[in-house]
Amino acid sequence: MTRNFCLTAVFASGCVIGPLGIAGTSAANSGWEFVLEFGNGPGDMAVDSSHNVYDLHDNRVQVFTPEGMYLREWTVLANSRSIAIDENDVVYVLSRCRVVGYTTDGDPVLGWDSCIGQGDLQQGFGIDVRAGLVYIGTASDLLKFATDGTLLDVFEDGGNWRSVKVLADGSVWVVNSDTGYGLVRHFSGDGEVLAEWTTILPGEEGSYPRGLDLDTLGRIFVVDEGARVKIFLSDGTLDDLIQWQLRIFANLDLDGDDVLYVGADFPAGVMKFHHKVTPVEPSTWGSIKSRFRCCRLPALRFSFRLADGRMRQATSAVVK
Repeated sequence: MTRNFCLTAVFASGCVIGPLGIAGTSAANSGWEFVLEFGNGPGDMAVDSSHNVYDLHDNRVQVFTPEGMYLREWTVLANSRSIAIDENDVVYVLSRCRVVGYTTDGDPVLGWDSCIGQGDLQQGFGIDVRAGLVYIGTASDLLKFATDGTLLDVFEDGGNWRSVKVLADGSVWVVNSDTGYGLVRHFSGDGEVLAEWTTILPGEEGSYPRGLDLDTLGRIFVVDEGARVKIFLSDGTLDDLIQWQLRIFANLDLDGDDVLYVGADFPAGVMKFHHKVTPVEPSTWGSIKSRFRCCRLPALRFSFRLADGRMRQATSAVVK
């Protein structure tokens, strides 16, 4: 079945048929292009150190290769809604008030309750894990745990953080969609607000982000329910934009090589994007010489002695 959807950026016009018969294009001013679609989506997803993709949906985890080949699956708790993989490839799955850790084959290795006495007010929406720290975005605040479930801190700031991303320095990025203006906030490891800004773009009446991640350049990728991936610099400046027509975007994840995966709906699937390759034009010898014409050396006269002792003069050629 051919899916007739077109990948465009706001700066582009037209589209071409991409893999799987899905219409796609690398937009003129967008640095990303569509590669393929696989899986079921759009619950949540994470990528392990081998670049395999873990697709959480309908209370199960399905694992795929980067090329979209199915590997395995296992069932998880009811109401599971977020997934994260740490640097040791432990897979953390968050349900409303419970965290369970698995091996990459689906064997449980840990588990603990994440609500700390407020019931549904602390039901988890998003989770991320790094360097022994677990952050969970809830309906009321941001919770910080050790990987054994020990509560370390509570950032009481209104909550409703739908997605969480922990950095190597211990700071954490979160995004809130309930207000309609897409608040992105950057916390230090101690809960200090380092930066915040809205994801609403000019011409938009509202913004409802569903997921957040960072690439190796420190850019913030925000997936908006309106089928957009908005790519910001750390000060909130829009750096790039991917848009898809007639779909709903639910989540995203970047692997260690900055390959982008987006969970989409209507129809459901995991969409893979990578950096658009810019062709390099070959250089001719003439074009190389022309770069140095500003520095041509003048002709030089010089004298030299022949073997028989006679003197001669000569003029050098101009270097072109």
